[in-house]
Amino acid sequence: MHAPFHRLRRNVPVIAALSLTLPTCTSEAPPGESTASLLRPQIDEALVFAEARTRATIDELRAADPNQFASLFPVVTKPSPPDLGRWEQKPVEDWRSGFFPGVVWELYRHGRAPQMRGAALAWTAALTALENTPIDHDLGFRFLPTFGEALSALRESDDPGGAWRRRARAAIQRSAFALDQLFDAGAAPVGAYRAFPLSNDYVAPYPVYIDSMMNVALPLLAWDLEGRPTSGPVRVLYEHAVAHAKTVMAENVRPDGSTYHIVQHEDGPGPGAGRIHKKISDQGFAAESTWSRGQAWAIHGFTTVYRYTKDDPSVDPGRFLETAKRAADYFITHLPNDTRDPYNHVPGDFVPPSDFDAALGEPAGPWNDANGDGVLGDRRPGTFTFTARDSSAAAVAAAGLLELGALVDDPALRERYLGAAENILFSLLTFRDPDGKLAYLAVDSPHRGLLARGSTSYGLPQQSLSFGDFYFLQALRRCLALETRAGEARRCGKTADPGR
Repeated sequence: MHAPFHRLRRNVPVIAALSLTLPTCTSEAPPGESTASLLRPQIDEALVFAEARTRATIDELRAADPNQFASLFPVVTKPSPPDLGRWEQKPVEDWRSGFFPGVVWELYRHGRAPQMRGAALAWTAALTALENTPIDHDLGFRFLPTFGEALSALRESDDPGGAWRRRARAAIQRSAFALDQLFDAGAAPVGAYRAFPLSNDYVAPYPVYIDSMMNVALPLLAWDLEGRPTSGPVRVLYEHAVAHAKTVMAENVRPDGSTYHIVQHEDGPGPGAGRIHKKISDQGFAAESTWSRGQAWAIHGFTTVYRYTKDDPSVDPGRFLETAKRAADYFITHLPNDTRDPYNHVPGDFVPPSDFDAALGEPAGPWNDANGDGVLGDRRPGTFTFTARDSSAAAVAAAGLLELGALVDDPALRERYLGAAENILFSLLTFRDPDGKLAYLAVDSPHRGLLARGSTSYGLPQQSLSFGDFYFLQALRRCLALETRAGEARRCGKTADPGR
């Protein structure tokens, strides 16, 4: 998705009736009934599998090269022999470097195993090298799953005196200020972070990605950790994050709630600086198609922005909530359990194709340019065949929908979003191929991650993806949290409702 080694990047219509029975989400079970539901045992089994597999990866990497352990980062598994399924490792500069440590932190939060804490701390410490470097807009992807997770996971017994937690707070603030150097870079009045420094012309001019909605959580967290000041440099971090979200909302989100992958703006300074140059896709099927992981980034990211801003009427936070809802509704209504795309329709499957439009063809829109000649108007025809799934898009969307469902006030919408998340998780945990093997949970896969069938981009081979694994564990944690939240009248997993 990003220059040279950054090139790799990153499904419930109105939900139809399922033959699968999904249980409900409540905080209190009836007398004599466990709070566990049908989905809860599946989650528990998946977490046992996740810990065993991640331990095995840690042990393998440490044994293979003790001197390099925790200086290289597992990012994706290899898609072909002779090393099919083994982890490919990249240096800290890779945009995905934070996600495998984030997996380890998530598992430490769950099981409190000292081995996990030690490995998580080792990989996290290596990120310090980038905390003052505006390498690209993905500093949030590097620092939130590492130092951000450390802040959430570490207790006084883990970190006597709080030295590591202070270190984590400092790293989050420094990396947030580094990201801020990309805001309106080169004096272009875009109102958004430039995806890469001016020295990097990958997908120039001034690219703004839908993925960036995940990174705005970094400056918002830095602002929150400082007590949410109303003035000063940290307040500027907040204001720029909000401005960025507004720009992405205006330009990357279509009226129907679908999303453009990348919006290019004119670089500055000079006449025309900041205006729209073109809207394109680097990892989806076409400029006017909807790349499913980008859609998932939008659900998750706008929901997060609403969480941080909902008590600040000066920024009209309802706009962010409405955008998250529109993005979620689009995602939900285009999943393969629905029949509108006959090439991808599979009853009971709620894991999206890597691009929602590839099979039926690029929709008409102002930025159609199928042959890439710069002359707009030509649409890319459909493949009229099955599109490979993206389990990572499913995981990101599930995590976002679980928070969105918890934040909306309307009971019907809460039911819709939480139910959609549960259906997605149920597919990731239990859906099987015709041969009986699990399709998405990597128990039966040669790929050594937690989820199989992740698609870095439309048309590329499927793999385990470190970011898919991280958001999968985040979604499982959020789902389990619904069981114990006071006043929550659900329990993870509810029988799908055709009218939802």
